[in-house]
Amino acid sequence: VAGLTHDMAPGEKLSTPRVFLGLSQGDREQAFLTARRYLQHHAFPDPLKNWPWIVYDFWATDAEGVQDALLHEVEFAAKLGVDIFVHDASWYTGSSNKGKGDWGRGLGNYRADREKFPMGLAAISQRVHATGMKFGLWVGPNVVDSRLVGTAIPKQWLARIDGKDLPLKPEGWESSVHQVCLGCRGYIDFLKK
Repeated sequence: VAGLTHDMAPGEKLSTPRVFLGLSQGDREQAFLTARRYLQHHAFPDPLKNWPWIVYDFWATDAEGVQDALLHEVEFAAKLGVDIFVHDASWYTGSSNKGKGDWGRGLGNYRADREKFPMGLAAISQRVHATGMKFGLWVGPNVVDSRLVGTAIPKQWLARIDGKDLPLKPEGWESSVHQVCLGCRGYIDFLKK
């Protein structure tokens, strides 16, 4: 098999096979295991060192006490022997503070919410690292808070089908979110920055 890599130019399309066909002896389970071994050895990247890691996930949409709650959870996770402490949704400016679990509010503002985290995320990251854990932040680059469209998020970055935007309004959320085009150079540069 040759030509397994291809660098794509913006706007270029690439057709991929719809079916992976292989021959194997045995029943369906044996065929599945054979295909899995093939993919592990020839398609999937090597596992990361010490994989699998134990991850502790924290998020809070409360208005008060978020930083103190997070620091308490950091100490608890460290005592458990966790490898990675991740702050999930709602760490960014404009995120929900009504305690309802709306992670889409403020999404697209990739700046720390200093009301929730007065000491800043860099200091929290240092605290996490001081316990021996790694620190991670959740991001959701595929959607942005609809209220940011036209200001922080230019309309030309949005994903569209037949010229129509693709807003989503999950039940219970304070605002809708818009899907963004992950192939848009301007949006990719924004995410990298």
